[in-house]
This record gives sequence, structure tokens and C-alpha cells, in this order.
Amino acid sequence: MGLLAFCLYAVPSAAAQQPVKVWRIGVVTSSAPPGPLWLAFQEALRDLGYTEGKNIVLNYQVRRLGDDGHAAARELVAEGVDVIVVGGANAQVLAAKAATTTVPIVMIGAFQVVETGLVVSLTRPGTNVTGMTWDTTMEEAGKRLELFKRLVPNVSRLSNLWDSSQPGMAAYWPVVRRSAEPLGIRVDSVPVTDTASLEDGLAKLTKNLPSALFVWGGPVNLVHRQRICEWALNARLPTLAQAEQYAEAGCLMSYAPNLTQLFREAAGYVDKILRGAKPSDLPVAQPSKFSFVLNAKTARTLGLTIPASLLLSADQVIE
Repeated sequence: MGLLAFCLYAVPSAAAQQPVKVWRIGVVTSSAPPGPLWLAFQEALRDLGYTEGKNIVLNYQVRRLGDDGHAAARELVAEGVDVIVVGGANAQVLAAKAATTTVPIVMIGAFQVVETGLVVSLTRPGTNVTGMTWDTTMEEAGKRLELFKRLVPNVSRLSNLWDSSQPGMAAYWPVVRRSAEPLGIRVDSVPVTDTASLEDGLAKLTKNLPSALFVWGGPVNLVHRQRICEWALNARLPTLAQAEQYAEAGCLMSYAPNLTQLFREAAGYVDKILRGAKPSDLPVAQPSKFSFVLNAKTARTLGLTIPASLLLSADQVIE
């Protein structure tokens, strides 16, 4: 009887002594954590059974403007992380890919991923990179313009403020021009690469105001979104933006992939990799959920009336 009791108690006790595997996840980001997007990523990881400080450690490397991300990626590789997650545009994913060919990389929101050499194909990445792309098709730019034309019918000249330092971004221009032409919209380009060139671009626009502004993605614009939206509002320019954060900062309208959903889905990629999947075999996913956000407060300031049909179709109306 005593031996049986010993066995019954000894087995659980021995199991309790087994060490828990702690996975190390490196994160390269241009925004200081823990912002809402990274909180969504962490929440999704918890739903999958990963708790920070228990079985995962998250090492955030914040990339400031002007930092190409190479140093952050190399530091994470040197620390021996199990996975690198890059929440940013193409340049940062390319920097991580240059730092390692063996550590799995999960990208969030990269674009033109085949054309820029991040993966061989969407279905079979063939490299150590996989994850979530930003776009479904190039024609999404046309969808944005159609919605914006319904909101601002008199738009005739649309200046595009974009981060030209991001590989692959220029490929969208032929599509934007083709989409704008039948809508009677003439488009022009205002490329920026850093804070100084952004200020130069806004100064040039002040001297020759368009009828509206299209704010594209990229680290420069994202970091300075409050400045851009306030400038446009002071200039009384309606603004179309490529991510919901811009509408939240005061721009008139955004139509874009739901970033929160992208960050949550990225956690699923991390889980698969930690369970043994190879990134080269994990198909790259395209956005399945888009967010259409209207800023009604900005519309009132600009003297615009939002059509009822757009109000009904919007995912969020900011009052």
C-alpha cells in the first residue's frame, strides 16, 4: 500500500519538474510597444496558448525613422531568437532577410512580396519569409478612388504623398493613374523619404494646392500621420488614406486591410512555425478583411456631406 501511494504521488511530482520550453520571439517595429496592434498580436498568441514570461519571451526592437532595420535584425539573430516578426513595410522585411537565411521571418503588411524578392511565390514562399501581405490585388487602389469620388465628387487633382524609400511602392503608379482617368481625376506624385523631405513636400503642396490628398503607407507617413492630417485640414483638403490610423488621426477617409486582423493572423504563423512548420512551405496570406473608415468630424469641418449610402457601408464612423 505504501509503495502504491509513493507511485501515485511520485509520477505527478516528476512531471511537474519538467522544464517548460520558452520560445524567443524577436519583433522589429517602427512604433513603440505595446500599441494596440501589438497588443492584438499578443492576445492572439495567448489564445493559442502562449503567455509572455511563461513559455514565450518577446524582444521588441523599435526602429526609428532613418534606421533601415539592419542593426535590429542582426541583434535579434545574434540573440538566438526562434522567430522574427516584422511589423512594417518592405525595407524592414528585406533587412531581416539579409540578416539571416535560417531564422523564420513572419512579415505583417508587406507588399509586392514576389516582385521585391521576399518570397518565390505566394503559395510556396521558398525562403525563410512568410506571413501576411498588405494587398490582395493592385486594383484595390481603384476601389479606394471610387469610394473617395463618391465622398468628394468635385475632386479633379489628387496629389499622392508616398514613401519612395520602400521597394515595390512605385509599381502602384500605373494602376492608380489607370483607375483615376475614367473618374476624371488627374494624379501627381509627392515622394518622401524622411521627415525633412516630408516637410519639403508639404511646403510645395502649400504653394500649389491640389483638390485632395492621397496619403500612402510607409513608415514616414505613418509616424507623421497627425502632422499630415492636421496640415491637410488647415489647408481644407479632403484626404484619402491607406490605413485606418490616418482616419483616426483626422484624415477624412481610409479604406484598407484591417491591420488588427493582420496582426492577429500573424500570431497564427508564429504558432505553426514553433510547432515545426517551415516558413518556405507556409503560403503567404492576403488580407481577407478590409476596413472602411469615415471621419465625420473632419467632413463637417470641410463642409462635406457624407452620402447616406457611404455611412451605411462604413465599418467605422468617427464623430
